[in-house]
Amino acid sequence: MLFPSSKNPFNRGVAQRGSSVPWTDGIVPYEFAPGYTPTQVEFIIAAMHQLERLIAINNVQCIMFRPRISSDPYYIRVTNGNGCSSYIGQNTGVTMNRTVTLNYPGCFVQAIIMHELLHTLGFFHEQSRPDRDEYIRVNYENVILGMERNFEKYDNSIADTLNTPYDYGSVMHYPNNGFSSNGLPTIEPLQPNVTIGQRANLSAIDIQEVRILYNCSATGITLPLRTTTTAPMVHLINITLSSALTVNNPTYDRRDNGNSSCYYDTFNLSVSLAGTYYIGSNSAMDTYGSLYNGIFIPNRPDLNFIASDDDSGDDSRQFQLQLFLEPHVQYTLVATTFSNMVTGPYAVIVSGPQRATLILTSIVGTTPVAPITTGSYSTNPATVIYMINTTVSSALTVNNPIYDRRGDGNSSCYYDTFDLSVSMAGIYYIGSNSAMDTYGSLYNGSFIPNRPDLNLIVNNDDSNGGTQFGFAVSLQAHATYTLVATTFSDMATGPYAVIVSGAQRVTLIRTTIVGTTPVAPITTGGYQTNPATVIYMINTTAFSALTVDNPIYDRRGDGNSSCYYDTFDLSVSIAGTYRIGSNSAMDTYGSLYNGSFIPNRPDLNLIVNNDDSNEGTQFGFAVSLQPHARYTLVATTFADFETGRYTVVVSGLQRVTLIRTTIIGTTPVAPITTGGYQTNPASN
Repeated sequence: MLFPSSKNPFNRGVAQRGSSVPWTDGIVPYEFAPGYTPTQVEFIIAAMHQLERLIAINNVQCIMFRPRISSDPYYIRVTNGNGCSSYIGQNTGVTMNRTVTLNYPGCFVQAIIMHELLHTLGFFHEQSRPDRDEYIRVNYENVILGMERNFEKYDNSIADTLNTPYDYGSVMHYPNNGFSSNGLPTIEPLQPNVTIGQRANLSAIDIQEVRILYNCSATGITLPLRTTTTAPMVHLINITLSSALTVNNPTYDRRDNGNSSCYYDTFNLSVSLAGTYYIGSNSAMDTYGSLYNGIFIPNRPDLNFIASDDDSGDDSRQFQLQLFLEPHVQYTLVATTFSNMVTGPYAVIVSGPQRATLILTSIVGTTPVAPITTGSYSTNPATVIYMINTTVSSALTVNNPIYDRRGDGNSSCYYDTFDLSVSMAGIYYIGSNSAMDTYGSLYNGSFIPNRPDLNLIVNNDDSNGGTQFGFAVSLQAHATYTLVATTFSDMATGPYAVIVSGAQRVTLIRTTIVGTTPVAPITTGGYQTNPATVIYMINTTAFSALTVDNPIYDRRGDGNSSCYYDTFDLSVSIAGTYRIGSNSAMDTYGSLYNGSFIPNRPDLNLIVNNDDSNEGTQFGFAVSLQPHARYTLVATTFADFETGRYTVVVSGLQRVTLIRTTIIGTTPVAPITTGGYQTNPASN
C-alpha cells in the first residue's frame, strides 16, 4: 500500500476519509506498462471485471475500470514490478504516478489483484480500523523489527468504518502470521474459531463498504449477462478427478492432537510449467485439503508440509489452495474432511497455465483400527490380516561408517543403511535380531549422516524384546525410505538381522559403503560431518551465469533480500564425502537441499549452506552424499541482484550427475507483499 508524498507516509478494509479519495463517478482509467504478455494483461482485466460484477447491485454497474483516454486527468498505471502494491484512492489535485504494481507470477491470484484494486478504490487494511482492539490482539513481540508500522491503527479522523462491523473474513485483513519474525502469530482474533487473512474472494462486508463509499444504486447501466459469478480463468486449464471417501479409506489424525480421525485420499500432483495453480474441491462434504512437497506420512502430517486450507473455495465448505508450483517437483495432495469419520463423493479441480498431472494413489480396502503407539510414536494403522516377513542379515564392523547417533557430539556408532520400499501401502513392523543392543531409525527419502534429524520419521531402541529395536509404521507405495541400523552403545560391532513384516514382501536393499578409514569430524560453514578418507578425487564441473532473466528469492529469509539463483539436480552413484564449491568473480553463496528446493520456503529440506569457505568470497562445503538420493544445489550470491559468470565444481570418489534445472526467461521480482502479507514471487 502506497501513499502520495504529501500525505502521512505511515498511513495504511476501511475507507480513507477525504473527498479526494473516491474516483470520479466510480471510473478508474488504467494503462499497462510494458512487461506483461497479452494473456497476463487479460488475466488482470478479468479480475477488474470480476470486481465490477461483485460490487454491482442487481447487475447495475457502480464502479468501472476502463482503458485510459487522453482526456483523463487521473489514471492508474499497472506495472510488472517488485511485489504487489497500490496507492490509496484517486488523490485529486496531487501530481504523482498512480502506480499499481502486480508482479507476475507472485500477484497473479484473482483475490490478490482485487485486494490491490480495493486499495486503489480508497480502502485501508481491515485491522487498521479505530475499533480493532475490540476484535484482535497485535503481538508486537513477534513482528519483524522495523515492520511495526504495518500494524498501526488509525483514528476516526483518518479511517472511516462506514458504520460496518469488524470483518474477520475481509480480503483486506492481514493473516495471523503476517510479518512474523519467528513463525508465531502477529495477530490473534479475540473471537474463537475465526479465520483471518483469506485471499479467496471479497467478503459480503467488503462489497457493502465499496457500495457505500461509491453510492451504488440498483438503477442504471447493467453489465452484460454472464452465466457464472466467477471470473473466467483466461489462461487456465482445468483437470478434474472424482473420488469418494468411504469407510475403507485410511484414516489419520488431521488436527494432530490425538483426537481426530479423518478418512483421506492421496494424489500425486506434478506440473510441466511453473506458475500459479488453483487446487480446489467440489462436494457436499466439508472438505479439507493439504499439499506436501514429496510424500505424505500419515503419522507425521507436519513433515514436508507446504500449505492447507479448509473453506476458501466458492462454496464456504470447500478447500481451495492457490500456490506457485514448480516443474520437476513431485507434490502430494491430501483430500480429507474437516470433521471426523465423514464419508461421501467429491471432486478435485486443479486449474493452471498448463494441464497438471493428478493421480489418485490411495490404497483402500483395509479395516481401520484404533491408533497404536510404538516407541512413543503414534499412528493409525489398518488391520493387518496376514503378515509376510522380509529378512536381511548383515554385520557392523570396524569398516562401517560412523555417525553421531545421539547428536550431542559425544557418540560414535557404526551403522548400516538400507533402501526400503513397499508395493502396497499399509502398516509394517520393522525390527532387529542380534546379540548387540541395536537401535533403528526410519527416514523419509535420504539419510544424511551429519544431519540425523533431517527426514526422520521414527526411531526406537528396545521395543522388540530386550535390547532390540522394533516399531510399527504406516508406509506408502511409490515412496523410498531409508532404514538405519546401528547400536545403542558406541563402537559396538557384531552380526544382526533386520526383519520387516507386512501385508506384502518388501524391497530391502543394503546400501552401506564400507571399507574406508574413518577420520575425525570436519566442519565447513558450521556444518559438521564425519567423512571417510578420500584416496582420490574426481571433479565434475558445470559452467553457468546469473543474469537478470534468472528467478529471484529471498535468500536471507528476512524479507529484505533479492538474489538471482540457479538450481542444479545433483546425484551420486557411490556414497561418500563430496566437496562442492564455486569459482567466480562474484561473491557466491551455495545451499544444498535434500530433494526439492522450494523458493518461498528456503528452510525446507535444507542440508547445508555456505558463503566464503572456498577461497575468499566463494562458497564451499564438504558433505556426505548417498546414492539413490536426489539433491538440489542452489547457486546464488551473497549480495542482492548480482549477476555474472561462475563455475560449480563437485569433487568426490566418482564423477557426479550435475544438471542445471533453472527455469529462466520470466520477469524476476523481489519478495512481494500482498495485503501486508509477505511472500516470495515463487509462491502465493
